[in-house]
Amino acid sequence: MHRAFLIAEVVQYLLESFGGVYKGAYGQDIGNSDLVSFALTSKSVLELALDHIWHTLPNISPVVRCFPRESELQGIQDTGYGRLPTVFLRAPLSSQEWERVMYYTRRIRIFRNMTRGGTHPSLLAALKDAPDTLFPNLLSFEWPFMCNPGDDMDLFNSFLSSRLSNLTITGKVTTDAIATLQTVPRATVGFHLRTFKFAFPSSPHPDFLPAYRSFLQSIKTLEKLDTWVEDRDTYVDIARLPNLRDLSLTITTKAAWPRDLLSTVQFPFCYLRTLSLRIDTVNLSLFSRFLQLAMFDQLASIFLEIPPFDGSEDATTYRDPEKDFLGLANTIVAQCSTDHLRCVGIFVTDIFYDMFVEHPTIQPHHIAPLLGFRRLQSFYLHVDWKLDFDNATLETIVSSWPHLRCLSLAPRSTSRPPRLTFSGLQTLRICTNLHTFRSSFLDDVSSPESYESIDKEKLPNIPSVSVLDVGISEPINNQNMARYLAALFPNLEAIHYDRGTPPGSPSPNPDWDDVIDHLSL
Repeated sequence: MHRAFLIAEVVQYLLESFGGVYKGAYGQDIGNSDLVSFALTSKSVLELALDHIWHTLPNISPVVRCFPRESELQGIQDTGYGRLPTVFLRAPLSSQEWERVMYYTRRIRIFRNMTRGGTHPSLLAALKDAPDTLFPNLLSFEWPFMCNPGDDMDLFNSFLSSRLSNLTITGKVTTDAIATLQTVPRATVGFHLRTFKFAFPSSPHPDFLPAYRSFLQSIKTLEKLDTWVEDRDTYVDIARLPNLRDLSLTITTKAAWPRDLLSTVQFPFCYLRTLSLRIDTVNLSLFSRFLQLAMFDQLASIFLEIPPFDGSEDATTYRDPEKDFLGLANTIVAQCSTDHLRCVGIFVTDIFYDMFVEHPTIQPHHIAPLLGFRRLQSFYLHVDWKLDFDNATLETIVSSWPHLRCLSLAPRSTSRPPRLTFSGLQTLRICTNLHTFRSSFLDDVSSPESYESIDKEKLPNIPSVSVLDVGISEPINNQNMARYLAALFPNLEAIHYDRGTPPGSPSPNPDWDDVIDHLSL
């Protein structure tokens, strides 16, 4: 074997081309057998291959399969979902057996999810008895609180390492969760943790908030936080995090925050680059009130999302969403810097859409304040309201945002017929960097022969667009539509359309598959 072939970078490149493989819960191989064959060609390749194979695991099952067979006992376990085949632990592991297990576990960098599968708690409990840190190089893992609090905490502690930088905790907020929050800083993880996500219900344990505040105050290196908050003190603690770059926050109507809430914080959110806000009410004015608490001078991306309409009293008594939408746009302009903001996403999801109810309408003047962000690169308007845009509106948008790379206009409904047409796509030539365009409703108002008369030489050439999403739009003539799009977007790589039919919308035309075939995509 040539020496150059064993260069680590070369081997790593080959390994990445194979993909990954791991042992499933019952010992079956999952992945590419060619990778295993390649790994067995030499010891040098084997070591790098094992690092690659064990870098990321979906759950704890592959680790359990490393236990010696003689220490395992097959059995049946009764669970809330029925009787499942389960692996029990017959006897404790010796130091030599632990060495074999740790030969693999020290290579693990990421656990996608800590699920037990068909593993008996006794087998998991044994992990905490390892003579040394079982996962010394673990960088990221997701921890769901399970059914046995004592075993869960011991097992959780066995995963902690000084290199851990990404931690996600899900499940019910119990006294066990509080103990976990108190454990993490003591295990020195707090000095290195960069990303933390705590998904918990809106009615936490009474002792949770003080413990959570103490936890936040102990982690000065935190850069990305995804959490839920309803009290003002916790919000102040979040604002004081000195290195916070990415914040995803679920806010509730229970918190009455005065505008001078952050007066005690010297530079709140001074390094924040990405802000994602979720809210527990359809009242858009709460977004505006939140954004008015601080100046987001360095913010590059902002995403706003309200929950589905559920028929609650709050939703049914909310009467002026269009006015609040305009107010929200004005607040974003007032609180964010035109020099830094690059991405705006507004998502209004309404899975209980009622076609017989008059829904709000987004008109051009509602987004007019945002047109001042001349350096905007991505804009997402995914609303379940009506969208009253025409070709002139689209031209105004792309003229105001010439640096757009992605433009997505995805309403649940629109005017009848839609005033935004396929011929209006020619205005996209203004955005020379546009990669993706999406519009749920594009009207093909011309006759089937209309595209025959178009001079293809006079059509603008838009080479940057490679992805077109037409939602539930319908072409009149498939072949002519394909010719038109091929002339307009010579580098088109994919056309997406909705195969399902949202309530209150016309049925999608399956002939888009025929258009795609004509384009040979």
